[in-house]
Amino acid sequence: MVQIEAEDNEEEEKFYDLPPEEGVSPPDNEDASTQDSCKTTTADPTQPPGENDLLAETTIPERTVEERISEAEALKAEGNAYFGTGELESAVEKYTCALAAAPEDASQRSVYYANRAACYLQQEQYQDVVTDCTASLKINETYVKALKRRAQAHEHLDELERALEDYRKIAEQQAGDKEVQQNIRRLEPIVTERTEKMKEEMMGKLKDLGNSVLGHFGLSVDNFKATKDPNTGSYSINFQQ
Repeated sequence: MVQIEAEDNEEEEKFYDLPPEEGVSPPDNEDASTQDSCKTTTADPTQPPGENDLLAETTIPERTVEERISEAEALKAEGNAYFGTGELESAVEKYTCALAAAPEDASQRSVYYANRAACYLQQEQYQDVVTDCTASLKINETYVKALKRRAQAHEHLDELERALEDYRKIAEQQAGDKEVQQNIRRLEPIVTERTEKMKEEMMGKLKDLGNSVLGHFGLSVDNFKATKDPNTGSYSINFQQ
């Protein structure tokens, strides 16, 4: 079983001992029920917007950005502690609360998403891993830990081309990472084989379609020869009797 540590510093963990396996939109905001349970909002969510504003102004002082980040960091630390003892559900809750507490533009949110993704990875909730890592990378596109976790999730979802793409992005930053290079070498031939098979299937379907159209003119696709340019990989089509 993979040992995945939630982030508390910038030391890299190891993420490559899992067995091998269109677009994801990262969440813009956490669910309202989550904010209620975390108790991080400055207004009563049960009140209409206008009453919320009045309540916030008269009874609850607005927290500063620094205070919100401090609260979020404390929640992250609690999440890390739960993660360390294997209490993944509690860890997920704390990281979710950290996201609810932190300002929308806080760079720390990238870490909170990636940490929650680490929990989801152990829980085998791979689509959630992809979603959270994508949200993390939207904030910090070079965040290696998020790339690694998303690559693993893509593998488990049998999205090998996307996994390979993430590993290559990591290699651009950490060319000396041997495990990353091993994963790239392992996936490249598999992805290439799949791509070629897909091309063959597509060409077969196009041939059938072409014959159905050309048959009205007494022709078939056999009357056309495709020649591949070895330099560019493009094809030229020539008519032949």
